[in-house]
Amino acid sequence: MHCLKASHLCVSKTLIQWLFLNAILCFSVPFGFADQKQDIAAVNALIAIIESNDTENQASQAEERFASIPAESKAKPLATMAIALIYIREKRFSDAWNVLAAIPSSVSDSFKLGKERLKLWLLLESGAGEKAEAQFKQVVTMTLGLDAANTDLTANCGLIGGVVGMLRAEGDASISVLTLEKGKEVLLAKIKAKNATSKLEEQFAETSQWGPELQALVGRFESVGDVKAAVLNSSTQAEYERIKQEQLELRDDLKEAGSEKRDLVENRSKWFKKMSAIVAELNRETPGKPRRPSEPRKPSKSPPNRPRGSPDPKTRDRDERDYERKNREYDESESKYEQYKRDMVVYSAQYSAWQQVDAARRAPLQAEFQRVAPEVAAAEKALKDMQNEIKQGVALDLKQNTSKHEQSKRSALISSIAFKHVTAQDAKTKRLLRPSNFNLLDYQLESTRLRKSIRELR
Repeated sequence: MHCLKASHLCVSKTLIQWLFLNAILCFSVPFGFADQKQDIAAVNALIAIIESNDTENQASQAEERFASIPAESKAKPLATMAIALIYIREKRFSDAWNVLAAIPSSVSDSFKLGKERLKLWLLLESGAGEKAEAQFKQVVTMTLGLDAANTDLTANCGLIGGVVGMLRAEGDASISVLTLEKGKEVLLAKIKAKNATSKLEEQFAETSQWGPELQALVGRFESVGDVKAAVLNSSTQAEYERIKQEQLELRDDLKEAGSEKRDLVENRSKWFKKMSAIVAELNRETPGKPRRPSEPRKPSKSPPNRPRGSPDPKTRDRDERDYERKNREYDESESKYEQYKRDMVVYSAQYSAWQQVDAARRAPLQAEFQRVAPEVAAAEKALKDMQNEIKQGVALDLKQNTSKHEQSKRSALISSIAFKHVTAQDAKTKRLLRPSNFNLLDYQLESTRLRKSIRELR
């Protein structure tokens, strides 16, 4: 009894130790995992703020989210990139530079690329000439080392193309024209990813056109004075608002037409289903249809002739057996054919009765078919008419107005930037060709890149 208790005590101690160890493991691992999930959730919240285009009203919330992520967290560099983008959008450029500077050198190449790209943007914004040129060269070099699948490739090419196009219009550019052109040419020559080079050329074409337009409008505003410039700017903004309202109304019209079209599609589908059901029923064989008897081979016109009789007994016996066999076959054939004629009489009566049942079943179906067929044709015509009306009407109007809307939006934005530049009192804002006056940061692309990095983090 004593040994049993001792043995039981030993087992109990072992069990308790095992349970304690597992309890530690079970509680410690999920806690770390839970912390990482919280950090990732905070980064996702920051990215959502970037995508919302409403960073100003959510700045304090963004900073709280950023501060909630520990410095040692794997998600911290991601959060730093996100908060830097938010600061840039809010024009808090010093804050953006400071958080980027806090990213450690031990981060992955992807974070380094993002960091250097944003630093180039900030240096150009501040007008730091030599530093901006060195940074531009560094970003070009880093971009050349990227593979086609890297999302930073397209982002870098877009920024570089935009920078080259923007600064070409400036007399005393922050970066020399030679450096700009060389950077652009080497990227186009060595990068094979079509989406990246297309982004570079697209941004280059846009900003190289935007810059001269902006300079020309600034010159005009300066020549007419602030009061007249305000009137011109207000007129441009009002025209944009008018065209934007037209665009919204056309979209509503298209939406309404689309709803009508869906109703017509459903109506056509309803009539098609009815027609299909009727056709299927008409193609179905009415139950009870008799099967026509198979016609046997007709018997000979006369029975076989008896043999004359051969003097040879063997031949005579053989001829007699052949005669009997042929005679039996004749009788069987005649009997079968007589039975066939009797079966045909019965079949004819049965088939006639079945035809009456079949005709009675089909009559209402055919009447329904005659009623439904015009409805199907009318539903099909109504849908085609609506499709043509949309295509030639509201859809065409919207397409034409969209081009006008985009041009008006562009003009309004350029006018707003030019007017702010002319009337600005702060000397720092007097530099016209700077990234904040151009679309040199693709926030949607940046947020997509950050979300991809989150998936890799998991």
